[in-house]
Amino acid sequence: LCKALSLDPLTLINNDIDETPKTLGYSEYPYIPDAVAAGIPETIEGTTELSQIPIADELLGKYAKNKNVIIMKVNGESMNRVIENGSIIGVLTGVSPYDLHDGDLVVFNHEYEYSVKRFYNLGEKIVFRPDSTELQFTDIVYNADDNIEIIGKVIMSSKNYS
Repeated sequence: LCKALSLDPLTLINNDIDETPKTLGYSEYPYIPDAVAAGIPETIEGTTELSQIPIADELLGKYAKNKNVIIMKVNGESMNRVIENGSIIGVLTGVSPYDLHDGDLVVFNHEYEYSVKRFYNLGEKIVFRPDSTELQFTDIVYNADDNIEIIGKVIMSSKNYS
């Protein structure tokens, strides 16, 4: 145990203390500094060059090193059952609406206002549903032919404990 405590914090310890520890791999992803709303859709300021943020490959699992992943911060309480206010999310972009399933967590855009919600395709209507402990948040409903853009599917979120 003492040997394990002296290791670099970027090192993963195996169950067998005598084995050589494995170093975690990291990849960099575009980071959108403006928070996406988990509440009423909000405008995200346009940015041509995004800063990069390193994320451990272990946290993104099968999506590690995927060039279509962006990282965003969440602001609001409408998704607090699954994504807490202030959490960081990984979003897989380039996802077709036809590849989504009812209940998937998505970031969407309608007239330059962005939000994160659960996605439901009801044929002629598209529903973006909150997942909150607070009852004031309600479904956002659009006609299927409205100008809705799915930015991507949420594939990872952090959870803050303080």
